[in-house]
Amino acid sequence: MTKKQWIALLFVEVLLISTIIIKATNETYILFIFIHFQLIINLTAWRIKDMLFTNADWLRRAVYFIPYITAVLFFSPSTSFDTSLGSVVVSMVLAVLIGSLFLIPRFGEIKPFFNKELAFFFPPISFRKLCIETFSLLTSAIIQELFYKLFVIGLLIQIFRIELSIIISAFLFVADHLIHARSSMFRPIDYLAQLMLSICAGILYVYSGSVLTAILLHLTFNLPLAISYFYRYWLISRTDKKNYAKKVGG
Repeated sequence: MTKKQWIALLFVEVLLISTIIIKATNETYILFIFIHFQLIINLTAWRIKDMLFTNADWLRRAVYFIPYITAVLFFSPSTSFDTSLGSVVVSMVLAVLIGSLFLIPRFGEIKPFFNKELAFFFPPISFRKLCIETFSLLTSAIIQELFYKLFVIGLLIQIFRIELSIIISAFLFVADHLIHARSSMFRPIDYLAQLMLSICAGILYVYSGSVLTAILLHLTFNLPLAISYFYRYWLISRTDKKNYAKKVGG
């Protein structure tokens, strides 16, 4: 583990133990168990390496979602907010707008992936790579929002005010990414964006009463990168077909 991962782990421990000290209930113990379950998976799933067996890469990506899915399906409390259809529609529009705004600082990073000349300087995208990366980007957006909204916020609002529950959930969301085995791909500014994105998603969830608004925000943020994989795969495939046609024609 890196230094930043140890710091994140210590922060999570202090946060979770504090919630138990404040109010020791079944909810706080369940939260404690599943957050640790997720952290353990984050730190160990990378050991399922591609060379071990066929489809190890798919299994590794799927294993990361087990704690999320289990918590949401079996331990999410029944939570309802006093909302209307209008608030849901407004929240969905805001989700797309906010997600798009969060993409602006990343525009310079994502733009090269859509540049025809530069695309060939990046590692080639196979159909398998395309599928697994798209699966990870889109599925994580859905399942993480279900976990941190329905499960985490659902448990926390039984102990704290809604505002504090949203903030705690957002910090746990960032810690999740910090302790992940692939945390080296993120920069400090990325973690700040994750924190703000999660807070905005939490506010939209509470305001609308629908977790779909939080999912839509997260998907909007992840979608351009997923599309870039499709573009690079299409571009490379198209070029290969042209080269093949030239060889046959020659």
